[in-house]
Amino acid sequence: MIAEQQNFYFVYLSIDKFYTLKELHNVEVESNFILEFTKRLKIYFQDSVLARVNESDFIVITPLGEWFIQGFLTYLKQHPIYIGHRAMPITISGGITRSPQDQSNFTQLMNASLATIADVRKAGGDNILSLSESAHKKLSRKSIIEKRLLLALDQHNLKVLYQPQVDLKTGKIYAVEAFVRWEDEEIGVVSPDELIPVAEESGLINNIGSFMIEEACKQAAQWQQQGIELKVGINLSVREFRDKNMAKFILDTLMKTGCPANLVQLEITEKFALEAEAETTIIQQMRKLEEEGITFVLDDFGTGYASFRYMQLLPIQILKIDQTYIQSLTKSDKTQRLINGIVHFGKSMNLTVLAEGVETEEQKQLLEQYDCDAIQGYLISKPVTADKIPQLLSS
Repeated sequence: MIAEQQNFYFVYLSIDKFYTLKELHNVEVESNFILEFTKRLKIYFQDSVLARVNESDFIVITPLGEWFIQGFLTYLKQHPIYIGHRAMPITISGGITRSPQDQSNFTQLMNASLATIADVRKAGGDNILSLSESAHKKLSRKSIIEKRLLLALDQHNLKVLYQPQVDLKTGKIYAVEAFVRWEDEEIGVVSPDELIPVAEESGLINNIGSFMIEEACKQAAQWQQQGIELKVGINLSVREFRDKNMAKFILDTLMKTGCPANLVQLEITEKFALEAEAETTIIQQMRKLEEEGITFVLDDFGTGYASFRYMQLLPIQILKIDQTYIQSLTKSDKTQRLINGIVHFGKSMNLTVLAEGVETEEQKQLLEQYDCDAIQGYLISKPVTADKIPQLLSS
């Protein structure tokens, strides 16, 4: 139908709380209930293509209009499904997507429908809706980003910028954090906030991670050859550790680039730490890297699911206070007490404490009072290209 450019509605219907119904009514749901539900689908959506995706999800491909599709909920209420002598309490969450007006291929139709169902369920379920125009545009952009990202990775169009970190006691730049930057000739600048979720969902995060590790290690080795000893921070996702032996890849990269292990800092989030806590293979990989001299940084501290357990299990040496707290540091007494507490907590755990997002002298002075070890942010410098770092070191 897509190949012939036919106009149709792609309707994804999902039975709400199906597994709860199944548990309550046991095998009868599996056979009688689904049989009766399918009968009603066939009667209501005549001259339409029907498919069952899994136990509780169905797809209807139909020329019938949106108002008619939504009327299926009323039809179900008028024709309830009985198990024994009891009517089953059934509700449906559904997503309607038009082809080709909204989305133009099968993957896009599925993604749009699932996004709509997620919105319907958030609002309580029992509704069949179309995705808003703005949400469709967002999905279309996501699809374009995915395609262009494959090309960018193939043609090495991604860039790496570095943001300095300053030791508050010496006032010297001792490390930088590496950030991926991408400006595409067709879609313009793609921010990390937009790029990383798409990359994680599509699995391309592994390719970006590999690229960042290689580039950062190469750069750290190059700086060392110039007599500049700078640690380089690289952000990694838990998926990269799950999908491949990251420890081996990183150690192989260090050897290939001639970068000493002690110049590498791997930044992980609290979400990463929480998931890694339950997976011995990830912990083993992290410990192997630590033994070789690599430092682990717990990024965005205070914004996720802080757990003292992973503080014990994982080889974390640096605690990074999230910039959202730093932004309100001079405006709130409560935030000041909180940050002071985080710094002292980090010290009690023998961790180096770094504050990111520092933009003013006043913020810096307060952090110095709290005995914070290091800062990062626009007060020192925005992320810059590698050639600008030596200039910042000498200024």
